[in-house]
Amino acid sequence: MLLLSLFLAVQAPADSVQIVTRDIPNFWRAYDLGAGEDSLSVDTNVAIKQGIRRGLTKLAALYPDARFRDVYFLIGNLYTGGTIGRSGMLVGTEQFASGPDTPRDEIPAWAQTVTRVNDFRSIVGLVVHEAVHTQQKPKPRGQQGTLLRDVLSEGVPDFLAELAVGPSPVNSPRETYGRAHEHDVWVDFQDEMETDSTTKTWMYNGMVPPDKNHGAIDIGYWVGYRIAGAYYARAADKRAAVRELLELRDAEAILRASHYAP
Repeated sequence: MLLLSLFLAVQAPADSVQIVTRDIPNFWRAYDLGAGEDSLSVDTNVAIKQGIRRGLTKLAALYPDARFRDVYFLIGNLYTGGTIGRSGMLVGTEQFASGPDTPRDEIPAWAQTVTRVNDFRSIVGLVVHEAVHTQQKPKPRGQQGTLLRDVLSEGVPDFLAELAVGPSPVNSPRETYGRAHEHDVWVDFQDEMETDSTTKTWMYNGMVPPDKNHGAIDIGYWVGYRIAGAYYARAADKRAAVRELLELRDAEAILRASHYAP
């Protein structure tokens, strides 16, 4: 209860959120390489910060009860692109501060893939995606976890982030594959969606062999995104639909109401 109280205490309206980037110049000073290129540095890129604030403001319009954590851009060890900590939303800048010409030959193969997918141009959408996570409600007590709920827990943030900031300027492999093979992916998903034992073949699977990830890394995000989008499109009350997607009290009911069946 104390931890929950601390978590809630530091949430704030969109216009009060701090975007903290001091770890980036600190890192480069420590590395003795200077500040880097301004065009690819979050701490000097005004457009990135403005985009984040616009995205959070739009998200608050979709969900008026929204309260947000401060955003910290950090330099890590490729562990995560984004997550939530006690201090706020934490962004692994090293995963997103690269471009097509960034040298990757000295990092592991999985990390080469990750940094190609996590393009700098999509960093605003990532922050809003993580902000959606801070609004989601925990699984109802006693409810069994399922793959369906898991993919919605990530697909809903993807969908709401797109509503707030627009489509990502960079298509990820899961989006490209999902659009081209949506029916086949859906057929596979239906066979497993009521269990919770196969999530790693659908999500968080950057190191899973290609023949065991249903066509693309994190393709489960795509499935959840498509279900959430179908549900929202059919809803007469859009604000109520956003609230229901965030609360996710009954994942099966969301799927049924969405009529998603490619």
